[in-house]
Amino acid sequence: MKKIAFSIIICLLFLETMRTAYLFQGNIRAYANKEDYFNYFPQLLSEHVKGKKIALTEAGRFGYFLRNNLLYDLVGLNTLHTSKNSSSKEYLQSIDPDIIFFHSHVTVDKDSFNPCGGIDFCSVSYESISKSFTSETNQLLMKDDLSNFSRIKAAPISSFQYLQDNKDKYEIIVVSYLGDYVHFYAVKKNLKQIFLEKIKLKLIMAFEFKNSK
Repeated sequence: MKKIAFSIIICLLFLETMRTAYLFQGNIRAYANKEDYFNYFPQLLSEHVKGKKIALTEAGRFGYFLRNNLLYDLVGLNTLHTSKNSSSKEYLQSIDPDIIFFHSHVTVDKDSFNPCGGIDFCSVSYESISKSFTSETNQLLMKDDLSNFSRIKAAPISSFQYLQDNKDKYEIIVVSYLGDYVHFYAVKKNLKQIFLEKIKLKLIMAFEFKNSK
C-alpha cells in the first residue's frame, strides 16, 4: 500500500510540475509576442550601430542584437563592475558612453510626464524631464552614494545624475513603451548627425512594424 501511495504522490507531483511549466511557457510566449516597438527596434538598429560604447539597463533583446558594441549593463546582470557595485555617476563618467539607454523605472511621475503629446517618441531636454521627477527622485539625485539602493533603482538615478552634469553633450530621445514614456535614449551630439537621424528612422520603422500587426 505504501508503494502505491508513494507512486500516486509522485505522479501527482509530476503532473503539477508539467502544468506549472506549461503555464510558465505560455506566459513567456505571450510576453514575447506582445506587439511593441522594442520587439523590432534593437534588430533594426544593429544594422547601423557598431563599435559604440552603450550603457544600458535593458540588456536582453537590446544587448543581444547590439552585441557588436561595447555594452555596459548598469543593472549588473552582464557586467562585472555593476554586478558588485551599484551604478554611479562616476562609473558613467569613466565609460563616457556614446549612447545611454535606460528605463526610467519609478523615477518619473508617468501621470504628469507627457512630453510628446501622445506621439511615439520625441526629443526632450533634461530640464523638461526634471519637472516630472518624483519627490524621491529629487532626493536621490543629491546623493553621491547609491550603494544602499537596489541596482534597478540606482541605474536610472545615476543616468539622470550623469545627464544633469553632461546635458549639453547629449540629445535625449524619450520613447513610448507599453503606453508610457519610460524609455530614454541619450545620444552624444558629437556623433555625426546622420547617426542620430538613423536612430530616429529606425524608431519610426519599429513603430510601423508594431502598428502593422
